[in-house]
Amino acid sequence: MQLSKSLKLFLGDLQAECLEILWNLGKATCYDILEIFKKRGKNYAYTTILTEMQILEKKGIIKSKKIGKKNLYFPLIT
Repeated sequence: MQLSKSLKLFLGDLQAECLEILWNLGKATCYDILEIFKKRGKNYAYTTILTEMQILEKKGIIKSKKIGKKNLYFPLIT
């Protein structure tokens, strides 16, 4: 799924890329998203992805559900 121009202005580049990955996966943990970035040759720290996902959740774009010690993220917009 492609981000609209207005949504791209609202999000940072990394947040936008995290959201696109989440849309493609449907639901994911930070580790799942981190693995996709690694496959793309982008080596981010886990805490960087976690922070971006927390910001997306605060913005009301995604939601998380606690599964054991991990958070499972779902997109709220499509």
